[in-house]
Amino acid sequence: MRQRPILLVFFALVIAACGSAPPAPDATLDPAEYEFRDFYVEEVRVDAGSALPAEVTLSVRGNLPDSCTEVSQVTQDRSGLVITVRITTIRPAEAACTQALTPRTEIVRLGLFDTPGTYVANVNGYGAVFTLGQPPTEEATDFDAPLTVTLQTPDAALELLAPEGWVTEVNQGLIKVAATEAALNAIDVPPAARLILTVATGPSRAQDFNLDGRTTAEAYAFFSLSPASRVGPPVPLTDSRWPGLGGHDSDRTYGDRDLRVFAVDEQTTIVITSFAPYGQWTRFQPMVEAVIASIQVH
Repeated sequence: MRQRPILLVFFALVIAACGSAPPAPDATLDPAEYEFRDFYVEEVRVDAGSALPAEVTLSVRGNLPDSCTEVSQVTQDRSGLVITVRITTIRPAEAACTQALTPRTEIVRLGLFDTPGTYVANVNGYGAVFTLGQPPTEEATDFDAPLTVTLQTPDAALELLAPEGWVTEVNQGLIKVAATEAALNAIDVPPAARLILTVATGPSRAQDFNLDGRTTAEAYAFFSLSPASRVGPPVPLTDSRWPGLGGHDSDRTYGDRDLRVFAVDEQTTIVITSFAPYGQWTRFQPMVEAVIASIQVH
């Protein structure tokens, strides 16, 4: 099957836990008699005090697959501003159980935090962002900078114009454009506007997201499920350079996010995700539109 290149303006917080190994069973139990799996998470709520130091607690809502499954272990690891939590389940291997989803809420106490900052809690691959102490001041962003810088991937497959004075990074199948160095590789709340363009599928020029042959709707679903996007259901894009789907959302925690999936032709799909500080999308949008208009796919 001929591969279809997908071009992306995006920071992909693709959940690493999706491809992780099965949970390790309790050493005191016979693995032949029990089944161990990860708890399926649907929502994570954060409860934290308003002043530092702050006690932080997570309320993790999900479902158990049947009446015999129970929560087995809850582990956590804190590394800088990232907290990784894993919740595993256990069920007797040969038990006859009622096959019905059972709602379950697990309370996870993360402990005491005394350092201000924006944290990411990853619970079985579900990300939740929370800020402790004084939120970082959003850096000034020049949304009126002219598009005078030509960026091109090493194989010349992708070319576009970038704003003058912005920070850029170019690799095989990847172009990043951001207002500041901090925003270039941000994984949570963006301190300033950024666009990241990636050839996601296709020949040797592409990054591999395993989206070969997928429709625009399937590509949209893949990226909209990322906690970094959080843009919700798509709507048709009728007044655009190419036909496609798009979504937009905005809140104080995650800033302004805009996701678009375009069908350029039968072999090329473009996925564009843009980020701006909260409340600044209308200022940033003209630059986004101008960058999109300058894109050349060879």
